[in-house]
Amino acid sequence: FVDKKKVDYKRLKQIVRAATVFLDNVIDCNRFPIPEIKEMTLKTRKIGMGIMGLHDMLIQMEIPYGSDKGREAASEVMRFIRDAAEERSIELAKDKEPFPAYDPKISTYKPRRNAALTSIQPTGTVSMIADCASGCEPYFSIVMVKHVMDGDRLIMVNRYFEQIARKEGFYSAELMSKVADSGTVMGHEEIPVKWQEIFCTAQDIKPEDHIRMQGILQKSGVDSSISKTINLPNNASREEVKLAYISGYK
Repeated sequence: FVDKKKVDYKRLKQIVRAATVFLDNVIDCNRFPIPEIKEMTLKTRKIGMGIMGLHDMLIQMEIPYGSDKGREAASEVMRFIRDAAEERSIELAKDKEPFPAYDPKISTYKPRRNAALTSIQPTGTVSMIADCASGCEPYFSIVMVKHVMDGDRLIMVNRYFEQIARKEGFYSAELMSKVADSGTVMGHEEIPVKWQEIFCTAQDIKPEDHIRMQGILQKSGVDSSISKTINLPNNASREEVKLAYISGYK
C-alpha cells in the first residue's frame, strides 16, 4: 500500500472494507468443534483483521522502525484500518443486524455487526510466502545465509536493502557477506548512517522501543491481542528483563 513514500489510503480503505465483509462471512461458514463455541462466536461475531509488512512500509517511507516518527506512522495506519473496519461493520449491522449480544444500554458505540474488529497476529508463515516482515515486527535480519546440502553458502538479501544498496552504489558481495556474518547493518562504514538507521533490525532496536511500538498500536484501535516480541542479548541482566516487563505493564 506504499506508493512514492506515501500510503495509498484510498486503496487501503477499499481492501479493509472488503476484508470486513469477508471475515464476517467466514463466521457463518465455520464448522465449530462444540456447541458452546458456536453459541459464543455467533453472539459476538468477533473478527480479527490484522496487519503484516509494517516494517516494509516504514522502510519504503524511509522511516526508522524504532523512532517516534515510525510509531506515529504505524499509529496513523492502524487507526485508519480500525476506523474503516468499524464504518463497514456499522453498515453491515443496518443490512443484516448487529451482533446478538449488542446491548444499547451498555455499549457506548453505534450498533455494529462485530463486537471486535482488529487484532495483530504473528503471521510467520504467511509473511514468508508474501515476502514481507511478519505482523508488526521489524525484520530479524536484513542479510541471511542459507547453507545448502553440498556445503554452498547462499546469501539472501532483503529486496529493499539490495535495491537501495545498488542504487546508492554501496552494494557488493563482500559487504553482503559481512552483514550476514555480523547479523546487522549497524557499524559497517560502507553503509551510510541514514540506511543503517532505516534497516535497523529486531536485535538492534531497544527493548523499550519494541514495547513503545506495541503500546502505540494498542492505543490506535487494536481490539484483541497483539503478537509482539522484544529482543534482548543473551547477556541481558535481570534488571534489563525486569525493566522490559515493567515498561510493558506501564
